[in-house]
Amino acid sequence: MSELRYTGHLLVGAVALVLGVILTVIAFQQDLDSPVFTIVSIASAIPLVVALQFFVQGVRRWRAARTAARYGSVEWAAICVKPENHYLIRLLLVDPAAGLLLLTLSGRQLAAWPWADIGPAHATTVDVGGRSKSGLIVDAQPIPQFAFLSPSGIGYSREIAARGAQAISAHAGPAR
Repeated sequence: MSELRYTGHLLVGAVALVLGVILTVIAFQQDLDSPVFTIVSIASAIPLVVALQFFVQGVRRWRAARTAARYGSVEWAAICVKPENHYLIRLLLVDPAAGLLLLTLSGRQLAAWPWADIGPAHATTVDVGGRSKSGLIVDAQPIPQFAFLSPSGIGYSREIAARGAQAISAHAGPAR
């Protein structure tokens, strides 16, 4: 479950938050009319935005890892989106016993594909929000497509899609 590491995200978020707070304190020790105040105030916003982004990603990955751990014998798991509605973050699990599972981050099962109904998976491009992005297509009916968020949460990861295709194809039956 290496796709769900979250401690690094939370650590970077904490460091960026501390840096942003220190810069904000320095800014407010300056004369409010001085250019130093303006420059340091603007500079303090950057680490605060980075902190927010990394905390959101860290908490999202922590929730996904906690949900995957509850399922027990999960061989591979990753945060993904379905191209039809790329605003909803989902968790895709490869369970050697149950098959391919699509869950919410809180653990509610949305879809399940038993191994008998699944053919090989292919890392390819999928249409996400009207744009071609790296993703994964599973040979099943109906054909499920997934795009995997990059570790930063900005963009989509071709490497995660390739590892997912490999994990799914290891258990899948022949091509449909």
